[in-house]
Amino acid sequence: MWSKQSVIKTALGQESADIIVYNGKIVNVNTHEIMNGYSILIKNGYFAYVGNNAADGSISDNTLRIDAAGAYITPGLIEAHTHISYYFKIDEFVKYAAASGTTTVITETSELGNALGKEGIETFLNQAKSMPIKLFITTPCFAPLLTGLETSNSINSDDIISFFSDPRVLGLGEAYWPKVVYPDERTAKLFEAAERYNIKLQGHSAGARGNKLNAYFASGISSCHEPITPNEVMERLRMGIHVILREGSNRHDLKSVTPIKDMISDFRLLSASTDGINAADLIKGHVNIVLERLIELGWDELTAVQMLTINAASVFGIDDKIGSIAPGKIADLCIVDDISKFKPKTVISNGRIVAKEGKIAVDIKLKEYPESFYHSMRLNKLKKSDFKYEAGKTVDAIMLGKEFVAALTRINRTKAPEDLLFYAVFDRYGNNNAAFSYLIGTGITSGAFATTLNWDCFQLAVFGRSIDDMITAANRVIDMQGGIAVVDNLSVIADIPLSIGGVISDLPIVKLAEKEQAAENALINIGCKIENPLTRLQTLSFTGLPFVKLTDKGLIDVKNRKKLNETKDL
Repeated sequence: MWSKQSVIKTALGQESADIIVYNGKIVNVNTHEIMNGYSILIKNGYFAYVGNNAADGSISDNTLRIDAAGAYITPGLIEAHTHISYYFKIDEFVKYAAASGTTTVITETSELGNALGKEGIETFLNQAKSMPIKLFITTPCFAPLLTGLETSNSINSDDIISFFSDPRVLGLGEAYWPKVVYPDERTAKLFEAAERYNIKLQGHSAGARGNKLNAYFASGISSCHEPITPNEVMERLRMGIHVILREGSNRHDLKSVTPIKDMISDFRLLSASTDGINAADLIKGHVNIVLERLIELGWDELTAVQMLTINAASVFGIDDKIGSIAPGKIADLCIVDDISKFKPKTVISNGRIVAKEGKIAVDIKLKEYPESFYHSMRLNKLKKSDFKYEAGKTVDAIMLGKEFVAALTRINRTKAPEDLLFYAVFDRYGNNNAAFSYLIGTGITSGAFATTLNWDCFQLAVFGRSIDDMITAANRVIDMQGGIAVVDNLSVIADIPLSIGGVISDLPIVKLAEKEQAAENALINIGCKIENPLTRLQTLSFTGLPFVKLTDKGLIDVKNRKKLNETKDL
C-alpha cells in the first residue's frame, strides 16, 4: 500500500495519528514566522497535519500525546557538509548528534574511499541503514587527488559511479577546482556520469578567482564550503552558488564571514555546517552549536534555524522531503525552550522519538566491520635502515607557516632551529613507497609523532628529532593497525588507536576524547606550538592545499602539480 495513504487519511480524520505535538511555538522556516496555537500530527513517519483545527477522528487513545509546554518546535537540524565516515564509529557519532537535535547528515566519504576502497563506502552505507537518523553521502571525487604523485587504496571512477544509483548518494564530493578547470579523462567521466544520474556536484573553490572561478562553476558545481571572507561569500552567491559556512573542530569561519548578513536580504543560498568534528567537541553538541554561534554573532534567530534546516536540505534538492514542519514531509523535529541555547528536550526523527533531555532514547545496533578492515597496515615494522638520510651541512625542509601554509626552505644544519625534524612518509597499502624530507615550524624539540590520520591518502607519516624515536612511534602505529602515537625518549607517552582501516577508532566517544586530550598534552610536552595540533598535523601530506607536501611518492609542488627533486642532505 502507498505509504502516504494513511497520512492523507489522518489529515482527514479517517485514521488516527501516531503522535500529536501540541501547545508549542512552531518555527515555520517556509515563511520565517512563529506559529502559536497549532498542533502537529504525525503518521507513519510523516507530518500529516499542521494546523489549529484537527479533524475529528485524527486523535485517538492510541495517539501518543506530546505537550510542548510552550516551548519552540523546530524542524530537525541538518548538516549539509561534514566528514563523519571516519575517526569514530557512526553509532557513536549518532548517539551524540541525535541527542543534540540533528536528524539528517550528508557526509563526505573520501576518507573511506582512500583508506578502504569501494568496500569502505559500501560498509558505511550498510551500517547507515540501521541508524535512527538519516545519513546520506557524497562519493569521493578524486581518490587520490594527484594521481601518480601520491598513493591511496584502490578506488576507480567506475567504482564511484556504481554508487550513483543509490538514493542515499546525493552528490559527488568536494571537487578541487584545478582538476575541474583543467579536467583529465577521469574528471570528465565522473562529471558526465553525475549529470546523467542527476547527482549534485559539491565544490571546493579555495584559491579560484575571476575567470577560473566562473569556469569552475560553469562545470555544474552547485555549492561550496570554502569561502572565508564576506566578499568571497558574496562573489559565489552572485553566481547562484549555495555557500555552506563553516564552524567546527577544523575551521572557525563564522565570525569572519558574519558581515555577509548585512550585505544581503535573501538568505536562501546560505547554510552552515561543522565540516568535521572531533570527539571532544561532539560531546558538547553538534550543529546545534553552529546554530547557537550564529545567533551569538548577531544573526536573526529564525534565519539561523532556516540555515540549519530547509536551506541545508536545499543544497542537495531534498527540501521537498525534509527541512520543514509541513504536511507530507518526513517527521523530524526538535522541542527546545530557547532557540539561542539549543538544547532539545525531545527529538523526533522519521516519526519516532530518538532522544529526550539530551540523551539518546533508542537502541542503536551497528553492523560489524569486515575483519579485513582490522588488518589494513600492509607494512612491516620499521628499522633504522628504512630511513634514507645522508649526512650533509644543508637540507631542504618544509616550513610550516600560519594557517595551513607550507613552503620549502633551505636550512644550514649548523645553524638550524631547534625544531628541525626528520620527516618521512611510508606507503601502507603494499606498494613499498617511502619518501623523506625535513620539517620546521612545529616547535617540537624532542621525541616524535606518527600517524595514519593524514588527509587524503592516510599513509603512515612520522616526524621527530631522532630516528630512534620515529621508529618507536611508527611501530606503535603499525602495532595498532593505524592511529596516532607520540613518543619521547623511546617511550610512547600517548596514543590513539584507529584500528579500523587505520582511520576509525573502536573506542567510545568519551574515551576517544580522553585520548585526544592526552595526545595534545603529549605534543605540548615535546614542544609543539601549533594551535589545534591534531587537526593541523592531519594536513601535512594533504594535496588539496596548494603548497609543498611530502607524499609517499616524494616532495610535491601541489600548485604546479609536479614532483620536486628528491630531498636529500646536501
